[in-house]
Amino acid sequence: MDSMIYKSPDDKPLGTRGELVRKLAGFNTMPDIEGGSVLFGPGISIRFLDTSNNELIQDEDLVQLVDVQCTHDLEAELANISLERLEENFPRWQRAFETEQAGPDDTANFFDINEFLDEQ
Repeated sequence: MDSMIYKSPDDKPLGTRGELVRKLAGFNTMPDIEGGSVLFGPGISIRFLDTSNNELIQDEDLVQLVDVQCTHDLEAELANISLERLEENFPRWQRAFETEQAGPDDTANFFDINEFLDEQ
């Protein structure tokens, strides 16, 4: 499973966790249980982090990084659409880096999705 990390271009907080949770609900992306720390949307899961990569769980926490992961290799196309929508609607989210966390049964790779190939 691959992960795309987003941050603001000026390194300022992207908002509070509570604000982002409410905004993402409009994109069918929300915790699977009331008060859950991980949000789930079409083909993706989202975690909010501070600059030390600690997961944020309180609504008032200031979000510095957003970790978006493809939830399953069979959902890579859904993840692509979700990421496009997020980037269109959250213009302050700038791609910081991408990580590969592939397991033995995971063939999803954001590098294979056209939108994530670097322009040459």
